[in-house]
Amino acid sequence: MAASRVGGCNGSAGVGGRKGKRSLSGAPLAFLCKGSSTPGRAGVNGKGRCLGSAGVGGCDGVRGIRPECYSHLIMKDYYHVLGVERDASLLEIKTAFRRLAKENHPDHHPGDKKAEARFKEISEAYGVVGDIAAKVDYDRMRFGDYGTGEVKEKPPNPEIYVSEVLEKLYEAGHGDIQGYLLNNIPQLRNEIEVVRRLTKEKIGYDAFKPQIVIDHALDAFRGWINEDMEVRRSKIIHVALFNLIKQRAADPKREQEVDRLKRRLENAWEEGQKAGYRDALELYYQRNK
Repeated sequence: MAASRVGGCNGSAGVGGRKGKRSLSGAPLAFLCKGSSTPGRAGVNGKGRCLGSAGVGGCDGVRGIRPECYSHLIMKDYYHVLGVERDASLLEIKTAFRRLAKENHPDHHPGDKKAEARFKEISEAYGVVGDIAAKVDYDRMRFGDYGTGEVKEKPPNPEIYVSEVLEKLYEAGHGDIQGYLLNNIPQLRNEIEVVRRLTKEKIGYDAFKPQIVIDHALDAFRGWINEDMEVRRSKIIHVALFNLIKQRAADPKREQEVDRLKRRLENAWEEGQKAGYRDALELYYQRNK
């Protein structure tokens, strides 16, 4: 799949398509940033600029992600989620996150869906207010008062932008999990043994059955997807969400509409992760029959 442009952003090297996938050390992000020369950030005297730290279009990996180009958006109070005040220092925010993440980590609460949801909520909050650049923009969006920065012309069909971003989130999720496993062979071997056992229990013999692998993927993730990976996912999805709202893919004043769009983005990422898990295991299985 060739790289495409979302909202006028030129992806950095390797972004988009199978060849553009990167592992956990550097998943593609620039495609989520409106990196044209003047994409139009809300509230900067009507002028736009990309807020990333470096790289093509001003975006550079996880560090320096700065959600931009969005108007007022109804969002959770992430400070409340983490139990800190708005004027808390980054160290205080990080300390609160680490404490809550440890208390609610799925490893400590196996099978507890509430603890798992709470862990994800905490990671999502820290992914935004734990990053100094994202925190500044979040504060302005959630609590501040500035110009709307709305696009002058409504796109003929905002779903076009949504479809493009969904594809890229799928690819990013796929690349993260596949890259992680292929660079962590002991973990990959463990996953193969678990899947083989499940397969024998279901069909009576050893074989690679993609659907069995896919069905097991989420249970597998709970065992080794850590808080850093959750924070990373949150950052990527929020940048995508902010940019799609700029393209009027959802009405920022309608919380349920925004939530529905966010769930679509999260689902695309998750489906990509499951496919990346399947492909990594299949590659290893075929080479080591």
